[in-house]
Amino acid sequence: MVKDLLSGYLKECQSGGEAKLKTFFKCYEKGESLFFDFESQQDFPCPKHAEYNKPLYEGDTVEVFLTLDSPNRYLEIEVNQLGAEYCVIIENKDGEGDIIIKKLEKSLFTHKNEFGGDIWACQIKIDKKKLYQIGWSEDMALINAHRQDFDREGKLNIYSLFPTFSKTFHKSKAFQRLYRGGTR
Repeated sequence: MVKDLLSGYLKECQSGGEAKLKTFFKCYEKGESLFFDFESQQDFPCPKHAEYNKPLYEGDTVEVFLTLDSPNRYLEIEVNQLGAEYCVIIENKDGEGDIIIKKLEKSLFTHKNEFGGDIWACQIKIDKKKLYQIGWSEDMALINAHRQDFDREGKLNIYSLFPTFSKTFHKSKAFQRLYRGGTR
C-alpha cells in the first residue's frame, strides 16, 4: 500500500518565489520504505564528481534533509546526474547553518536516475529500518527537499520545498513535519 506524505513544486530558496526551472517533489511511503521522487527541468546539466561522498554540492544535485532525534540533527542525502551519492549526518549547532558533517561509510539509500528531453527524474529509496538505527522517529520526523542547479554562466540557483529565505539550505526552522503534510 502506498501512503502519500508530501508533494509540491520547489520554490526559489531565498525569496520563496517561483523557480526558474521547475522541480516537482513527491514523498511517499510504500511498505517499510520511504521514497523521494524529483522530476526536474534542466537546460544545462552541471554535475561534479562521480564518487560516493565527494562534495556533490559543488554541482547540480537533488537533496533531502530528514531530521533524526532533534531538529538540528539530520540526515542529508544528495544525488547528482552522474549517479553519485552523498550521505551524511549533520549537526547544525545553531540551526542557522553552523554545521558539523559526519560522513557515513556506506550510503543508507538507493536511487535511480532517468533522463528524457529536458527532464532529470531521480527516485531515492530508503528503508525505514536504516533510519531507525540512526535515531529517526516517525513522530518527530521533519523534512525539507532541495535542488541545486548551476546555469551556463556558473550561477548557482537553489530551490527548496520549504524555502529557507537565505543562501543556505541548512536552516532548521524551515523544516516541516513529514507525516502531517508539511506543517510544523
